[in-house]
Amino acid sequence: MACVSRREGTDGCCTGGPERISDTKAAQGDFERGHDRRSIRRMGRVSYIGHGHPEGSGRTGPQSLISAPGVQGIPGYRNVAGATYVFARSGRAWHRQMKLTARGSSSFGYSIAISGRIAVISGSLSDNAGAVYIFVHSGRTWHRQATLTDSDRSGNDNFGHQVAISGTTVVVSAFAANNDAGAVYVFARSGVTWHMQAALHGVRSDLFFGISVAISDGTIVVGAQRNAGDAGDAYIFARGSGSTWHLQERLVDHSNTDNFGWSEAISGKTLMIGAPLAKGGVGAIYVYKRSGRHWSRTARLTLPHGSAKYGRFGYSIAVSRSRMLIGSPYQQACGAAYEFVRSGSSWHERVQVINPGCAYQDFFGIAIALSGKTAVIGAPDADKSAGAAYVVDLP
Repeated sequence: MACVSRREGTDGCCTGGPERISDTKAAQGDFERGHDRRSIRRMGRVSYIGHGHPEGSGRTGPQSLISAPGVQGIPGYRNVAGATYVFARSGRAWHRQMKLTARGSSSFGYSIAISGRIAVISGSLSDNAGAVYIFVHSGRTWHRQATLTDSDRSGNDNFGHQVAISGTTVVVSAFAANNDAGAVYVFARSGVTWHMQAALHGVRSDLFFGISVAISDGTIVVGAQRNAGDAGDAYIFARGSGSTWHLQERLVDHSNTDNFGWSEAISGKTLMIGAPLAKGGVGAIYVYKRSGRHWSRTARLTLPHGSAKYGRFGYSIAVSRSRMLIGSPYQQACGAAYEFVRSGSSWHERVQVINPGCAYQDFFGIAIALSGKTAVIGAPDADKSAGAAYVVDLP
């Protein structure tokens, strides 16, 4: 059972009341229970929707994607095909609905996103070039609708490093394109056909433009890491007339050491940007609010209560309405996630989600998703790198 500690009132691990998460262990068992564990490793990348269902699906309850892309780019490990699992919730129970794969792809599920009836999953083609696969839910099944690639088809571009979706607009990053300047590609659907709508490029080499991406309606946020170091920026693009996108603002990290832009989340006019190396690796989140065409910083969130020096708070971020969930995968070697809630124009910490199966560096919180009160938290190195994902109902 996951342990949830409330920051309102008393500290410590809750043993009753709304703070106690009673169904986490059962959900964890569903996610962990030996699904191709011998051939697919590092389950724990997550994406989640908690509203709406495909027409004609015949199902009730939200859905989550949990991927197991395998180990990529590490000497001594072979690349594996990878897979992504769709889980559906009915009442308090989760069950596996479908396993998604792509023939000829490796590291399938490296980055995932889901919105309504559309799932977006990245992987590699047989020539090591990146690819992004679009799956659509129809009836009681998911089928592949399109495969997206960049025009260069270079295995060195890291096309598909990050994906994001809003409605029928998909954003794909390739942070190593053009001598590490980076690029982000915007795709849109017309009928059942997907086409590239725009290509956004980094302005110089070694920018790593596209290390992270997020989209909400007509706004795209792109993170960059300058000169392969710890300095970072965030670029905000707005949709213009028709299919054009233009740079609205560049947010700059003046510390040069914080990893600003490593992660981000956006909801309407509110933007959150992670800086996991702030304060010597403790980490921080910066909150911005848009007024007209300008974005102003309204808050800087940190963890004052005994944070680990290298906890990397802000490594991952998810937002749902007035709730924000922040991953800290290096916290006390076990990892943790923190819920912040908005009251008026301010944010305050309310809940800490503690790794329920703590093992040294299983990176609980390295990937998170949030919809309403339900969070899905990945731990890709749990259970000897088989990986796990945990479902938590927040109070």
